[in-house]
Amino acid sequence: MIGAGKVRLLKAIDEERSLKKACEKLQISYKHAWNILKKMNLRTGHDVVRTVRGGKEQGTFLTEYGRDLINQYELNREYVDRMV
Repeated sequence: MIGAGKVRLLKAIDEERSLKKACEKLQISYKHAWNILKKMNLRTGHDVVRTVRGGKEQGTFLTEYGRDLINQYELNREYVDRMV
């Protein structure tokens, strides 16, 4: 459901506050990134990002669930690294 590439995408979205800018930063297509996010939403049953359109506060932002996924991945990654 989540791996290093997906975590990089979520972190880039969080930093850039824009899916388009995150894609440019990671050098991946917008469509590919959007498909990744849609699959994550379907598999988890939760939205990992929210999109706000129009106005000064527009952009793509991580949900709390998206942040929790990153945190859980990093904790598990640290645990595996220590055990190896």
